[in-house]
Amino acid sequence: MSFIRTGLREIGLKIRRQRTRMALRHEKRLLQKSEINLGREGTAQAANFPELRSEIVALKKLEQEQKEVALRIARIEEGIKRIEEERQQNAREQSEAIARLESEKKPLLQQRNQAKNNVEVCERELAGVERRIQESEAADRELLKQFSDLHALDPAPADLEARTAGITARRARLPEERAELVRARLGSADAVRLAKEKLNTAEAELSAVEKNIARTRSEFEARDRKLNDNVRAQQEAARDARTHHQTVEERKNPAYLSIGRHLAAKGVAPPNAPQLLAQAHRRRQAVDQLLQHRAELSTLSSQIDKQELRKFYFSAFSVLVLLALTLLVVFQSPRGREWLPQETDTIMSINADQFERANLAKRWPNDQPTLWPGLIGAAASVPGLKLPRDAVRITRALTTNETGETREFNLIEARRGLSKVIRMISDDKTFQKRSIKDYHGLPAWERQPDFAVARVGPATLAVGAPNEVDELVLVRLGMKPDLKITGQLFDRFQALDRDSALRIISRNPPDLSRVFHPIFTSELLNASQLLGLAVNLQNPVKARVLIKVNSTKNAADLARNLHDNPQQWLRLPDSQLLLYSQPVEVQREGSSNLELRFAVPEDSAQKMRSFNVYVSLLAGMAIPLVSMSANAGTSLVDVRSVDPTIMVELRYAERNNLLGQPLYPHGTRALARPEVASALASAQAFLRRYQYGLKIWDAYRPVAVQAKLWQASHNSDYVADPETGAGSLHSWGIAVDATLVDSWNNPVRMPSDFDDFTPAAMWRYLGPSRQVRAHVGLLQNAMLRAGFWGSRTEWWHYTIAHWQKYLPPEKAKSAAQILATHWEGRL
Repeated sequence: MSFIRTGLREIGLKIRRQRTRMALRHEKRLLQKSEINLGREGTAQAANFPELRSEIVALKKLEQEQKEVALRIARIEEGIKRIEEERQQNAREQSEAIARLESEKKPLLQQRNQAKNNVEVCERELAGVERRIQESEAADRELLKQFSDLHALDPAPADLEARTAGITARRARLPEERAELVRARLGSADAVRLAKEKLNTAEAELSAVEKNIARTRSEFEARDRKLNDNVRAQQEAARDARTHHQTVEERKNPAYLSIGRHLAAKGVAPPNAPQLLAQAHRRRQAVDQLLQHRAELSTLSSQIDKQELRKFYFSAFSVLVLLALTLLVVFQSPRGREWLPQETDTIMSINADQFERANLAKRWPNDQPTLWPGLIGAAASVPGLKLPRDAVRITRALTTNETGETREFNLIEARRGLSKVIRMISDDKTFQKRSIKDYHGLPAWERQPDFAVARVGPATLAVGAPNEVDELVLVRLGMKPDLKITGQLFDRFQALDRDSALRIISRNPPDLSRVFHPIFTSELLNASQLLGLAVNLQNPVKARVLIKVNSTKNAADLARNLHDNPQQWLRLPDSQLLLYSQPVEVQREGSSNLELRFAVPEDSAQKMRSFNVYVSLLAGMAIPLVSMSANAGTSLVDVRSVDPTIMVELRYAERNNLLGQPLYPHGTRALARPEVASALASAQAFLRRYQYGLKIWDAYRPVAVQAKLWQASHNSDYVADPETGAGSLHSWGIAVDATLVDSWNNPVRMPSDFDDFTPAAMWRYLGPSRQVRAHVGLLQNAMLRAGFWGSRTEWWHYTIAHWQKYLPPEKAKSAAQILATHWEGRL
């Protein structure tokens, strides 16, 4: 290990040599400065040395040049002072001239105002005379009318002559009054004309004075600008002269340095500054000591074994390379890791911290009570875990196999340890602990009918259906391939801001409309090969969209369309509501990647039932179709995707229901098993022949919603107990609530409204209306032909025939003993 000591010794010598070089440079600068000062003060003594004659001659020339420059600077400063005096004199003359003109203007202004007042008085007098003339003419017309009316009376009144004489006398006085008023009008008109002439004269004189003031002010300002330009030019010349003076002073330093070194070598000190010689000698001694120390260090370094030094350098270089590789691996590793199956198509990540801090999330319990449960899905069913307080992040992933079956995987990253949650799950009698060997040491619990929890990390839980939880455990143990962190999907997912409240990404964007309630138009989804969305819930709400397309040309076309026509591409489907409130920022990354940034509008409360657009965005994310099929055992389909002519009005998505409040998120679709959807299409085809159609009031119903309905009613004749038997057949996707509409999709008369738990809602209609009886009979006939059974207590409720085969055997057996939904094919 001697080469290590050798290397460390060489490093120590290098450090000492470097410190010596730095100190030597500093001392040399101080020595040069002290010798220049000595030469400057010892110029008189230098005249005694003939060898310094050339330096003295050069100094005299430079001093003469400095004197000339100083004289020029003095002249320039004197010129500047003279110009400043002229500017002050010009300012005084300007003030005096303006004051004189203002004094001349003041009486003219008073005359103009007096003339204006006279004009106004004369015009008022003229208007008064005109008004009196009009009144006189009106009085004459009134007297003439009275005269005519008086003579028109039949029989004539007894005092006809007296009244006629009075009217005639009054009319006789009017011409004289009118003539007098006409003369007064002529006089007033002349007075107005004379007053206006005086006003025009006064205004002309005032205008002339104001023009004179403006001309005088402009002349003085022009003179001041000229003087200011002269001052600026003189100041520039003075600045150049001072720079020249300083340059000449610096050119004297080499001569002073030569004189100072010679005087220091001869030991001659100037009488007025003898300390400068001692200072120069002290600086020279310090420089010599540092030079000697540097030579000693160089000698020690030359004595080191070069072979051992090379071995040390090679070892140090190897360690640094290894450290760099280690740091590269550390910093390139992702900050967080979601252990998801390799077949993952879609990932949705919910930042619980952002939802807890956002003002919007605080309003949801009242405005959108079903939005948060819809977003977190199965995570809401974990005992002892209060969301969003106890969680950092909730990740939901979807996979779709070749047959179209969709599966959901849920991961919960807790804020603290999971010991409290695991303890509560263990104490919960409804959970059954799995065998340890099945999970290779990882504990897991299962709760009927279809919920499981497993711990897959120090603070991470896998929740959901048992089969999906089993697969997440196998992925975490490495027994099944996981989603590679270097893959395209995970790489783009990490590119989305991890601090966003909500992130979603899909490697098959056109399939998003099948998996989620549509939040983007079909044009944008079909043009994308990979699509990611990040939403920030702060105010204002901002969204970021990442898009990957097939080729560079497609990327350019899509970027141009998004920039030129964003209202077609960025809006809610089947709506005119735009996703942006300000111009969309479109950026291209590479050849085939696009990034969109925009602020989501908050002013749509009057245009849609949800109180703004971003609630619709989140509601769309909160309705993955697979999350609605917890009991179904297979994928549910949208009824309208099988037959778009079927009307859908989910009563539990609005307030017109048993509870009087929405139980589904806004935008929930009518979901059912594929067999049920096909049967409904058959019933719709039958009804279309009679100019009628189906309207779906309810289809698949989550168990949580069924539990709320049971708590509100506790009447097994109308609402099934979700804890008894198979619960409601709605929760298995094999039952629907339907009614009739006419050919214009308007509702028709039926026995009762939805959720009407009265005798009027019974299967057999006993009322007097033939029209209602015909409507009910037509609906029952159509559903019977399509393979549905009805309910005894609800005319709108229908269950697919042979529903037992769609339930697990034990559930089908218990349900057959409790439920009474079939009517054996008889109307």
